[in-house]
Amino acid sequence: MRGVILILFVVLLSSDYSQEACLVSSKSQRQPVYVKNNTGKYEFLLPSTNGMHFEQGDQIILLCAGHLNRLNQTNQNVTVATCINRDGFLISNQIYPFFALECRRAVRASVVHTDETCTNGYISNIGYFIEDQFLKLIEVCFDLDQGYAVYTKHLLLTPELPKFNGSYHKPTFNTKGLSPENKSVSLVYHYEAQRARLSSLLQSSILSSHYISNHSYLARGQLTPEEDFPFISWKYATFFFLNASPQWNRIDERNWRYVEEMVRKLRNSVDEQLQIITGTFEVLELKDRSGKMKPLYLSQRGKKFPVPKYLWKIVLSEKSKKGVVLVVYNSPHDPTAKYICSSVCKTHVLQFCAIQTNCPKSSIFKYNWNITRTRIEIGRRHRTMRKMENSKVFNFAVNVIRLE
Repeated sequence: MRGVILILFVVLLSSDYSQEACLVSSKSQRQPVYVKNNTGKYEFLLPSTNGMHFEQGDQIILLCAGHLNRLNQTNQNVTVATCINRDGFLISNQIYPFFALECRRAVRASVVHTDETCTNGYISNIGYFIEDQFLKLIEVCFDLDQGYAVYTKHLLLTPELPKFNGSYHKPTFNTKGLSPENKSVSLVYHYEAQRARLSSLLQSSILSSHYISNHSYLARGQLTPEEDFPFISWKYATFFFLNASPQWNRIDERNWRYVEEMVRKLRNSVDEQLQIITGTFEVLELKDRSGKMKPLYLSQRGKKFPVPKYLWKIVLSEKSKKGVVLVVYNSPHDPTAKYICSSVCKTHVLQFCAIQTNCPKSSIFKYNWNITRTRIEIGRRHRTMRKMENSKVFNFAVNVIRLE
């Protein structure tokens, strides 16, 4: 059973119950994962823009994922329950309000590795086990040799649901899924470790203190952000180092956050789910004491844990297969904009494409994507370097954003 809790809501046909809809809301930090059984196959129960709605007899499964996690009301792995009326759900001859259905502790996601290859690495999936089935929330392409996430992929399903989002304690980032030699990545985000690393790399403690201070440091930036998920129980799945990349704190808090917020605003304005692919490109370089450019790797030895030069995000319509690419230069210390692709801000009809003053006239985006229904392949040094807006691989508009 892999430490999971299922609560199956079975349809009751008795006429003794009111036909009122059940009231559902849960802002608990111990919120279960909501699942449904679709002809023998488990799936995430996806909310609509209005939240979740249950009529009398509707079925649901509540999943309390994690070692020895259980539902408080039953202390069982599987509990049958049914929407009865506005007062709640029937479980073992007792009716409980929906908000009271909590796990013993906050749910914990799992990592499943696959043999599927991607750019210099392998695909891993973050999600939840339910019996012998795995429900995937986030797909990660991870470079095992250099210890970094090349890209992540997830679905942006619905705007935030006020009835299911409250304050919650953010868990520490989890090293689960990392190989033993890559688990030391948890140490490189410490202030003293960054000061020591840059001092050694740049051969100058003065330069190191310029880059690393109380106001400037490399933060754990989530590639798939917690805010993209509607439920607290889903948000916990984003706190893995597999899903993190070193970002300068000012980029993470300003430029990149602005991009993420724009993407969510776009989702609010369209009646469909969006596929989001977020990744990193190239290695950021800093000048050492002698003026020589040095690639920034956070490991003390070898080329591991690179700081990306660029962060990018693909927003793809699953209906039309059209989308937009957003690229951010990951450095607040370089006043020169480092554009790598042409922007069509002034010509494309996307409403959020508004940063017209920063649109460069021409350049080349140094990736080539082959997008299919199931995966995205990224060629690091593809021989056919094309201008993004003229590429026939996909029909994309390109917008490069760099905020001051």
